[in-house]
Amino acid sequence: MDGDGKNIEKLTNSAVSEFSPSVMHDGRILYSRWEYVDKGQIGVKCLWAMRPDGSGTVEIFGNDIALPPVFIHSRPIPGYNNLFVVLGPRKHHSSRQWPVPAGRIAPDALTAAPGASDVAAAA
Repeated sequence: MDGDGKNIEKLTNSAVSEFSPSVMHDGRILYSRWEYVDKGQIGVKCLWAMRPDGSGTVEIFGNDIALPPVFIHSRPIPGYNNLFVVLGPRKHHSSRQWPVPAGRIAPDALTAAPGASDVAAAA
C-alpha cells in the first residue's frame, strides 16, 4: 500500500484469521495468526512474520505452548532485534504484557514483564 492508502495489495490467501500486524526492525511484518489444526479452540493464536511482499512466512513464537493461549497486538521493543511485547490473557477476561524472545519456541521462554499491570481485554 502506498502512503496515501492507494494500491492496497493482498499478502496472503490464508483460510485462517491473520490480524494485528506491526513492522519489525528488519522490515518484516509481525502478526497474529489463528492456528487451529489439532488444537482446542482457545490456544491457537500465535506470532508469525512475513516479508512485505507476503513471502517467507515463518512462525515466530507460541504455536506449541498452552499459556497464554493468545498473542495479540505484538510490537518490537526499540533497541532489541529479538524481543517483542505482546498482549496475552493471563486468565479469563484479563490481559498482560509479555516479552517474547524471537525464534525461541519453548514454554520457559515466556515470562510476564516486570511491573506489567493487568488491563481489560477487548470484548
